[in-house]
Amino acid sequence: MEDCCSLLCSNNEGATSSLISVAFMPPNDAQNEVNLGTHIPEKPLPALPETAPKITRPTFSRACCGRPGEPLNKVCLLVSTDLEGFLPYRLIISEERGFDFASLSPAPDFCLEPAHVVKVQRISLDAWQQDRSFGLLCRTVEARSGLKVSLDWSVQDRVRPPYVHLVQILAREKEEKHPGHCSDFIIVVGVQTEALAEELLRSCLLLKKRRALTASRKVESLLGKTWRPSRMGYHEA
Repeated sequence: MEDCCSLLCSNNEGATSSLISVAFMPPNDAQNEVNLGTHIPEKPLPALPETAPKITRPTFSRACCGRPGEPLNKVCLLVSTDLEGFLPYRLIISEERGFDFASLSPAPDFCLEPAHVVKVQRISLDAWQQDRSFGLLCRTVEARSGLKVSLDWSVQDRVRPPYVHLVQILAREKEEKHPGHCSDFIIVVGVQTEALAEELLRSCLLLKKRRALTASRKVESLLGKTWRPSRMGYHEA
């Protein structure tokens, strides 16, 4: 015991006792391989930072089915409640007026209120031609003898739209003769490119949502409560 203590401290008179620190130096990797006889694996490389996944946006065909010299906002419109078939219009979309179809034929202008939109979807030309109700409508249009035909819009254009990118809109409007009743009708809009069809689809959904929010705020300001729209009207939230 005394021998061990003599290694750590000195008891000489007039001298201060001190501790002797023990230094430890680990052997290097080469010496470890000799001592252990095994291969020490190399240190792993630092992990690479994770990259955010790329968002793939849908690509649309740039093919345009419009005629030379026609503006891109020229569309053909079919309303199921009349017997005129597809007619040419110039479409202007705005926050105030909604969907304003300016007629390019003797037919009157047409305006669609976004709040009247019930459902909107894209349909192919083949699916539209196979529909029975529209097939009957087209045969009725072809059988009419009093249709006015212009040089740039024939009877064939009224039945088979020259713009093959179609958007189908189900709308609901109050009847003038019966204020308490609503009637549904279908609108088919043909546009010149696939990108324009997608833009029209998004605009219908966006403006419809904004109209619903505006109507809800008006009711809330009048009644002083929070009300939510529903199919049966408005109910308290």
